[in-house]
Amino acid sequence: MVTWVFLAAAAVAIVFACLAVVVRNPILNVLSLVIVFFAMAAIFALLGMDFLAAIQVIVYSGAILVLFLFVVMLLNIPRLGRLGRGRPVQALLGTVLPALLGGLVLAAAALL
Repeated sequence: MVTWVFLAAAAVAIVFACLAVVVRNPILNVLSLVIVFFAMAAIFALLGMDFLAAIQVIVYSGAILVLFLFVVMLLNIPRLGRLGRGRPVQALLGTVLPALLGGLVLAAAALL
């Protein structure tokens, strides 16, 4: 049971961390980061680190990210346009090189 909860919290953290990077709406970025911090707090609680889980929720999700959200809403930051426009080589390298690096990390982890 603990393993399934851990895997679910880890999957939620990974999915919403990717959304925090990919989504172009700043408010959705901050809200995705809040969900990532709650998932990390769940993982800390499962590992027996209750104090760290409480600090994660109170300090990061409760204070810092709410402050980020307030600043983003106060400044009314517009949505970003499409990045990499007019730079196809840089966009291709920015996509392929991190994918290769991730593959190398996974291959090295499989050898351990």
